[in-house]
Amino acid sequence: MRIQSSPRRRSCSRVPVVALAVACCASGGRPAEGAIVQGDGFTYVLTTEQVTDTPPGVSHDQVTISHFADEVGFISNSNRTGANPEGNPEVFISACSGGFGAAACRAPEQMTVTDAASRQAHIRLATSGGGGVVFFQSTANLIAGGGNTGIPQSYLMEFTEPGRPVRQLTNNTVPGSLPGLDPAGHLSQAASSSLGEIIVFASNGHWDNLHPVGNRDGNYEIFFIDGLFDPNRVIQVTNTSAPVQNLHPAVDGFGTTVAFVSSGDLDEDQLDGIGNADGNFEVFTTSIEVTFTDPCAEPNPPPECFPPDPGLPPTIAPIGPQTVAEGVLLQVTVRASDPDVEFLSLGASVLGTAEDGSPVRQSLSTIGATFEQVTDEVCFSDGVCTEDELNQGTLKWRPGFLHARAAPYVIRFEARDLFGNAATLDVPVTVTDVNRAPTVSPAGLGTKTVKGDGTHPLTFQISGSDADCDTLSVVGASLPAGAALSTPEFTTCSGPGRASRLAATITWTPQAGDVRAEGHRIALTIQDGAGSQVTSEGSVTVVRNQLPAITTTRATVAEGACLSLTIQATDPDQDPLVYDVVAGTMPADGVFLRGTHAFHWHPLIDDLSPEDPETITVQFAVNDGMDTVVRDVTITVTDTPRANAAFAVISTTRLAGAPGQAVQFKLTVRNSGTTTWNPADNYALVTNYASPGLQAPAPIPLTQTVIPGNLATFTIALQAPTAPGTYYYRVRMSRDGQPFGDPSGLVVLTVQ
Repeated sequence: MRIQSSPRRRSCSRVPVVALAVACCASGGRPAEGAIVQGDGFTYVLTTEQVTDTPPGVSHDQVTISHFADEVGFISNSNRTGANPEGNPEVFISACSGGFGAAACRAPEQMTVTDAASRQAHIRLATSGGGGVVFFQSTANLIAGGGNTGIPQSYLMEFTEPGRPVRQLTNNTVPGSLPGLDPAGHLSQAASSSLGEIIVFASNGHWDNLHPVGNRDGNYEIFFIDGLFDPNRVIQVTNTSAPVQNLHPAVDGFGTTVAFVSSGDLDEDQLDGIGNADGNFEVFTTSIEVTFTDPCAEPNPPPECFPPDPGLPPTIAPIGPQTVAEGVLLQVTVRASDPDVEFLSLGASVLGTAEDGSPVRQSLSTIGATFEQVTDEVCFSDGVCTEDELNQGTLKWRPGFLHARAAPYVIRFEARDLFGNAATLDVPVTVTDVNRAPTVSPAGLGTKTVKGDGTHPLTFQISGSDADCDTLSVVGASLPAGAALSTPEFTTCSGPGRASRLAATITWTPQAGDVRAEGHRIALTIQDGAGSQVTSEGSVTVVRNQLPAITTTRATVAEGACLSLTIQATDPDQDPLVYDVVAGTMPADGVFLRGTHAFHWHPLIDDLSPEDPETITVQFAVNDGMDTVVRDVTITVTDTPRANAAFAVISTTRLAGAPGQAVQFKLTVRNSGTTTWNPADNYALVTNYASPGLQAPAPIPLTQTVIPGNLATFTIALQAPTAPGTYYYRVRMSRDGQPFGDPSGLVVLTVQ
C-alpha cells in the first residue's frame, strides 16, 4: 500500500474540477450535502448515508465493499430475512447497481445459515473486486465432511452461483489470535482502495489537526489518507462522542465510498426515513467527493495556465463480435490506453433492458461471468514499487446450457482514468445452442425369466428426461404379442435448472404360447426435439412350470417316544413352496406345522393293539404356486414292552348332574405290561387330574388279580360341585402310591 505518489501520476494542475462519484447509498435515500474539509488547493465533501436499520440488540460487524461499490457486505445477527432466528453472526450482502454514479442498494440478503452452536463464528469479511464472491473467516464447520474443529478458517462463497457453493481455503490446526482495537491510539482495522491511493482506518487517536473539533476525546473514529493528492495529512470522516463507536472501515476500488459500522445517528439528511436514534450498530457509507482548486480558474490566472489543458479521455482497442457455444469457456482480453495518464481502472458489465426499454447495466455475476484486471509490479521514479493494475483485463464466461438465445448478449467494457474521463466499448456475444441427448431410466430393462401360465404379469416403468427442456416423444417400441404400452405422459420444465420429462409403462402377462428358448425383446426409444434418441431395452424368457418333488418317504418311532419329522421337497424352478397334509390321513393326536413343514406325533404305549397294523401312512402335499404334488410317507411304530403298563378305556366320556349330586361311571383298564397285578401289592386307580372346584375321590383299590393282557373294571363316583359349570377329570393306575402307565382320557362333567 503506497502513500507517497509518483509525480507522473499527479497531473492535478491540468484538471479544473474532478468529482469522484458517490457510490452506493441507503435504500430509498439520496446523497446529502455533507461535511466540508478544506485542503491545500482542493476540498473534500463527505456525505454519510445509513444502509441498515434494525432494532436494539442487533449488531453489524466486519464491513466490506466491492471494487465498483456495487455490493456492501457485513456480518450481522439480524433476522430480517427470517433465516436467522437463533441470532447467529451471519454473512449478509446488500447489492447496489454499482457504477460510477449514485445508486440505490437492495435490502441485505443473508448468505450463510448456521445453528445456535456456531455463535461468534463468522469474522473478517471481504468481497471480490468484481463482485459475486465474498471471502470471510469462520469457526463453523461449513463444508460437509470438513475438518473445522472451531479454529478460524478462511472460506470463499460464490453467492451468485446456484446453491451458493462454499469452499474452505485453509485448514489451520493452531488457533490464531484475532486483532482487536489498538489501545495506544494507532492505526487499527485499516483498508485501502485497489489503486492504493485512499487508506481508511479506525483509531482512537487525534490525527486530524484541521478538523473543527478533532478526536480529542479518544473516541474510535473513521479516518482516511489521500495518498495521491494529500499524502501528508489524515482526514477525519466521523466526529462522535462516547458511547458512540465507529469501527471496521472498508473502501471501494476507486476510493470514492467508505463503508463502516457505527452506533451513532450519522445519516445527515435522513431523507430516506431511517435513522439510528436507538444507538444500535448499523452499516453506514460515506461518499468522498474531492473538488480541486485550479489556480487557472482564478480571476487572475498565471500565464502558465493558458491555454488550459482539459486532458484527453482513454480509449479501448476495438473488439469484434464474439460467438461461443454453451458449456465452452470464452475469454476476451480488453486493452485500453490514455494519452495523459498511464494507469486506468477497467471494468465490465452486461447490458439488460429496463421497463422503459432503455439499456441498464447489470453485474456480470447475473450470467455467471467474471472480469479481472491484470496486475503487475510497477516502480516509480521515487524508488517506490507496488502491485498495480495494468491497462488490460480479461473477461471469462462459460455459458450454461440454458444461456442460448436468439439475441446476442452485450458486454460493456469501461475504462476510467484518475481524473474521471471514461470510455466504453460494447461487444455483442452470441451463445449458440448445444443439444444434450435425452436420458432414460432405467438405462436397461435387464433379463427376466417367467413362466408362461398367464398368472405372472410383468410391468416395466420407463421415464425419460431432457436437460434442455426439449419436447420428448416415443418414436419406437419393440413389444411381444399381447404386451401393451400406456399413453406417454409428457411434463414440461417447471423452472430454471429443471428438465422436461416423459413417462410410459409397458405391461405383459406371458401365456403358454409364449414359451420358447430365445428371449422376447422389449425396447422403448425416446427422442427429443433435436432428433437425439435414447433406448431402454431388455429380454424376457418364457418357460413352462416344472413340478416340485417331496423327498421324504418314511420314518420310524417307538411307542411312547416323540416323532419329529421335517418334510423335505425340491423345485427345479426354485419357486417358493407351500407344504400341507392331506385331511384324514394324519393321526388324531398328530400335529403338522405348515410354516416349518414339520410333523410331530407321540404314539402312546399300546396305542397300537396286537390286532392293529404296525405302520401308518400319512399323505403330505406341496404346491409351487401352479401345481400340487402329493406323496405317501410311511411311519413304522415299534413296540416298547414294560413291566408295569396300563391302558385305560372309558366307556362314558361325558357326564351331567345337578349341583351337589353324586354321579357314577365305569372305567376299564387293560394290563398292557408283563407283570401280574395282585391286590396285595397295593394296586389302585388314582386321580391324575381334577378341575378346580371338583373334589377328587379317594384311590380305588384293585380287588382282583389281573394278568398281563386282561382287564380290570372300576366304578368311580364323583360329587358334582355346587357351582354350575364344566369340570374335567382323569385317572391313572398306581402301585404303592407311584403312578404308572398312560393316563385315561378326560371325563367331562357338566353341572347344570
